[in-house]
Amino acid sequence: MEHMRVGVSIIKQLSTAFYGRKTMVLEELVANSYDASASYAKITTDSDSITILDDGEGMSPEELTKFFYISYTEKNKKQIKEIRDKLKRYIIGKFGIGKLSMYQLCRKFSITSWKEGIESVSTFDFDAFEKREFVDEIELNVSSVKADPKKHGTEIKMEKLRPGIEMNAVLLRRSLSNRMFLNPDFKIFVNDLPIASVQELPFLAKYPIDEDLPQVGRVHGEIKFLTHVMDTDEAGIYVRVRGRVINHDPRIVDFARFTSPNVTGRRIWGILDVDGLEDAIQSNRSDFVKDHHKYKIFIDWLYDLLLALTPKFMKTDYHDMRTKQERDTIPRAMQKDFGERMEQFAKKIETSKKEKGDSTKNKSVPKIDLKKLIKKFDLENLGVEGPTAKYDEERNAVIINTEHPMYKQARKRRCLEYHVMIASIIIVATKTSSDLNEFLEKYESLINIGEIPPKFKRGISQK
Repeated sequence: MEHMRVGVSIIKQLSTAFYGRKTMVLEELVANSYDASASYAKITTDSDSITILDDGEGMSPEELTKFFYISYTEKNKKQIKEIRDKLKRYIIGKFGIGKLSMYQLCRKFSITSWKEGIESVSTFDFDAFEKREFVDEIELNVSSVKADPKKHGTEIKMEKLRPGIEMNAVLLRRSLSNRMFLNPDFKIFVNDLPIASVQELPFLAKYPIDEDLPQVGRVHGEIKFLTHVMDTDEAGIYVRVRGRVINHDPRIVDFARFTSPNVTGRRIWGILDVDGLEDAIQSNRSDFVKDHHKYKIFIDWLYDLLLALTPKFMKTDYHDMRTKQERDTIPRAMQKDFGERMEQFAKKIETSKKEKGDSTKNKSVPKIDLKKLIKKFDLENLGVEGPTAKYDEERNAVIINTEHPMYKQARKRRCLEYHVMIASIIIVATKTSSDLNEFLEKYESLINIGEIPPKFKRGISQK
């Protein structure tokens, strides 16, 4: 009786097809450490080798032999509830093809594992493997010796790295921190430096999520609006299934359809646990099957959720953040530029009085020292229906209304300084005029004094 056989080229084909990014290889091996109940996984990289060491359960000689079985894993035989109750973890690995991934990185690797006083060792040479025709011709050699009963864990060492394989430690930490959002009791180190959790990002607003989604199941986690703008390939929503982030690209919804997409798309960050999407995961766990009916339901729900949260944030937290920043910068910028304009205006008024013989002395214009008229600028909430700006006589200050529609329009067009300057000119012209004609004359005079500072010009053409 003839049997189906598998050629050795399947290893190369599956390795490159399943793992499009080289960092995914290490993600798979770290996931194995996590599944083995390890408290840490330490990755060490240099020009000649890559090593991963953990303190997990380890493997017996028999288990190490089965590690090499293709598309086979005993993880499915373990009771998820038992593992979850023990370490509050889900089993991440599922498909049993992670060992194929090492083909991309090296030509040889060795595995040493310690369990119950036995040290088991096996070495696999891809060069020798490729010289064979069929997979079943490869012999697995696993040796074992007695070891310290207290020692447990596994070490995988990849040697003879393939040309061009350079694992940048900084980029690797970044990739793992984005993808491996695991429990606090599991630490990942790269060249002895721990990976910082991006879940601790400073935020302006946080929205907890816990909902039962029809046909999908429970969705829980949180969505944050951050204090800073993130890189476009890091901001967005990460979806975790059984403890492992699945989507490589967090921009899983079209942020361009939102109001102020640049703000939304680069300041929003969230992580959602959706175990019900397990059936929608691609075999290499690098993404979801986009046309899977459960994934479509989830994406439609997520889009509606973000559409509801974003305006709420934009009207409160984001606006308050922008206003605080503007309050710290605009008054200082105005103080110098407007002060110089006022000095020139005062000189022009004095010159005009002398030329006209002080013809304004009989007018009912209040005597105001122009140099002291405006001592400072401030931004305050005077209400949507409040004035654009007002003058505070006690402080000799111009108060700009941050809730006025014209203020928000100027912000949108990036000409806030110009808006504040015009509002201040109107205050001065009003306070120093007795009638409309005089107001218009002084308004035009203040506008035309000197050049508009270059930093104030941005966005004026759109105004």
